[in-house]
Amino acid sequence: MDQLHYIIKNALGRYRHQQAGTALGFFWNFIKPLLQIFIYSIVFSFLLDKSSQTAVNRILQLITGILPWSTFATALNKGAGTLDEFKSLLRQKRISPAILVAINTLQSYFDMLIFFGLVYVFLPIMGIELGGASLLIPLFGLLFLFMSYGFSIALAELNILFPDIKEILGFVLQMLFWLSPVLYDASTIPPNWIWLFRFNPTFYFLTSIRGAYLKNQFPATLDWFIMLLWVCISMITGVIVMKKIHNDVLDDL
Repeated sequence: MDQLHYIIKNALGRYRHQQAGTALGFFWNFIKPLLQIFIYSIVFSFLLDKSSQTAVNRILQLITGILPWSTFATALNKGAGTLDEFKSLLRQKRISPAILVAINTLQSYFDMLIFFGLVYVFLPIMGIELGGASLLIPLFGLLFLFMSYGFSIALAELNILFPDIKEILGFVLQMLFWLSPVLYDASTIPPNWIWLFRFNPTFYFLTSIRGAYLKNQFPATLDWFIMLLWVCISMITGVIVMKKIHNDVLDDL
């Protein structure tokens, strides 16, 4: 419990002060996603599509895809740089890298909750009636970031010994972006290619979030199982890498 309190306290403190020094301060955490929603609305309503209903559908697909994806990608990138960021703290005391990564990941979850809250407000304005499935969306987001957390532990350790890791991660995220239902709906994927997309760990999380928002759709039992399986795989990967190389990482700091 002491460790959980330490994680929450530090994550909240860092989150409140991450925009310190700017005129609007903490409110930037709300303004940024609002600006993203506004830009997508303008582009797809007036510039790219003449059909108002098609434009609305495209806006809704983008919002429910890009906002959770961007939070996930940010969490992985921040997680990979965690030990580099906290080098001085690691030198002073033997604190588990899992705790430090958890602080950064929890900050990303705060961002995700703000995104979800804004979408809850935005969808009814666009004529979408939210159903019971939408209540599970924060849980989907939590599982999504738990998966990023496990992989981030491994990436943070590896990044100290192999500084090219963050460059490789950028390439992998670009590839996953196009293999994820972010800019398009999963229903548009050709049937003979869907098997490839299902190997993408982000696929089930993103389709569950979008389905709950736009279709009041609960994930199938198999989808729940695969999401939980990816969370377990990521956690096991993080623990194994940490145990194998953490002493070498401390020597290299």
